[in-house]
Amino acid sequence: MTQPRCPGQDMRFWKPEDIFDVPCPWCGEEIEFWRDEPVRTCPSCGEAVPNPRIDLGCAEWCLQAKRCLSAMAEGTSPDGSSANNLAEATREAIGQARERLKGADLKRAALLGGIALADDGSVELQILGRDVRVLPDSLVVETNDGTAVHPVDELLALRYLAVERAVKPLGETISFRDLPGGQAYFEPAAKRTTRLLLDFIGNDLERLRKALGRYPFEETAIGDLGAVIHAIGRLDVTLVYRQGDDEFPATADLLYDRIIASVFHTDEVAALATRLCTGLLKA
Repeated sequence: MTQPRCPGQDMRFWKPEDIFDVPCPWCGEEIEFWRDEPVRTCPSCGEAVPNPRIDLGCAEWCLQAKRCLSAMAEGTSPDGSSANNLAEATREAIGQARERLKGADLKRAALLGGIALADDGSVELQILGRDVRVLPDSLVVETNDGTAVHPVDELLALRYLAVERAVKPLGETISFRDLPGGQAYFEPAAKRTTRLLLDFIGNDLERLRKALGRYPFEETAIGDLGAVIHAIGRLDVTLVYRQGDDEFPATADLLYDRIIASVFHTDEVAALATRLCTGLLKA
């Protein structure tokens, strides 16, 4: 028998403000929290940062409160998984990408990726509308305005530059399911991307169109609202949104040029899609 879902963790009941940024109390870097995450590891200094906005009022009446609160005290989610796993895996992946880039010719990498090389030798690129640059020698990724770089953006920038072939769209569109392992990973990825978007947008296309304004995008004639969103370098992500009716619910899909499978691993594409969709919610 399927156990009932906790209303506090059921994303159907979430609001846009349930995904928020909190400054690390030790180093000040912004850390993205989802409301059901008890603790995150700061990607900058490595300290464990508790979620300051967890609402435990349900503990007064919920029969599962003991299990939930015990898990939070141990820094895990109620299903036993570590809340820090994703942050740790991202840090490790960033280290690996930086190691792979050591000694690389950034000028050649910029040429292959179709991105700009600054006079000081740094590589300048845009990730979902945000300008970042990769410094030569140190391979540090920083923003032009001095704000903290999101760890996913840092990983994507380094991985994009590490590709040893020209990044040119092939003109063949694929979905997440078509990526290596994408079929198996589709459900958990969809919960943090298109499903979450559908819960907030419903049939309100104007709300979606306004949210899309935070990204560089162009509307395209596909679905009820199609948007080609610039992701990074020469890569775009196409959002296809279809309104629902009395018979069928609304649907949303993210489409990619097949070349993306030669640039990013499947989990990195999932991270990019999550950044895109949560950004729309924050807008």
